[in-house]
Amino acid sequence: MTLVGKILVFLNLVFACVFLGFATMVYQSRVNYQGELSKKDKDVAAAKELAAKSETKYREQADKAEKFAKELDQANAMVATEKRQREMVVDQVNKQAAAVKTTASVSGERAAQLAADLNVREQEVKQLREQRTDFITKVGKLTQELTDTRDVLAQKNNDLEILKDRNQQMLVENTQIRQWLAAKSVALPSDEDLKAQGSGLTPPPEVEGVVRKVDGKYLEISLGEKDGLRSGHELQVWRVRPRPTYLGTVRVMSTEVAKSVARPVSTTGPIMEGDKVGPNPLINR
Repeated sequence: MTLVGKILVFLNLVFACVFLGFATMVYQSRVNYQGELSKKDKDVAAAKELAAKSETKYREQADKAEKFAKELDQANAMVATEKRQREMVVDQVNKQAAAVKTTASVSGERAAQLAADLNVREQEVKQLREQRTDFITKVGKLTQELTDTRDVLAQKNNDLEILKDRNQQMLVENTQIRQWLAAKSVALPSDEDLKAQGSGLTPPPEVEGVVRKVDGKYLEISLGEKDGLRSGHELQVWRVRPRPTYLGTVRVMSTEVAKSVARPVSTTGPIMEGDKVGPNPLINR
């Protein structure tokens, strides 16, 4: 083989290795995007399930409150009935007493019998008063239980509204992520690709970079694949001037040769262009 042929063979081998490395990096980026979206979908499903459970419990509490209201109405009706009976008994006793007073010729046996009847009626009135007191106490307890149930229902309704708002916020956030990925022309990997790839990541490289651009919830940083950065790596963000300030943590969403796109995970303040990024704050200080 001539020297020119050997050179062509060597160049062909080099180009094949470069293409293979580039294809591997693109595949890794697709896998990490799909994992993030799958996690968001699971969070949305969990929020929907929790909202459904809260709504079911809310309906049960409402049924219980309605039952308490019916019992309260029954108790009030019983109290009114007992009051009417007591008034009838008192009226009857008064009439009998008046008859005794106006009938002077009534025999001693009749008078004694009327006195005994009067005593019995008084005992009945006393019992009715005790029953009325018991009913009033029961009505007070039922009223308190109804008030407590209404408070619980109000709290559950508030919790349900919070869950609905959280669910809506997660849906909007998920939609924004999908729209941003579509705007960047990023193709998402399939579930089979994710299962074949696995979820292991090496630690982020010990290098320091800067925030080049802030675009809404996303950052462009100066570290890329040439620095050993991969999608899924988490980096710290800090500011050097006017005084050293720790700003929080960001997660790498996609990588290119000399730059990457990241998204804040937890922050203590706004991130600006020129802020430092790396695996540890101030690693070169």
